[in-house]
Amino acid sequence: MTQQQAALLKPESLVAEFKKNGVTHIVTIPDSETNYLYELMLEQDWLEVVPSSREGETFA
Repeated sequence: MTQQQAALLKPESLVAEFKKNGVTHIVTIPDSETNYLYELMLEQDWLEVVPSSREGETFA
């Protein structure tokens, strides 16, 4: 993966792209690998985050 590709996958970059593209709702399964992104999305007053379940419940 190049540095440019890695920069696109940063949580801050993803949230900026969501806003730029008019995303208003995210349905997600919060997990330990993407927790920083999840927390950052929760801080956005323009974004509605809808967790469908917890990581440990997803395949139970």
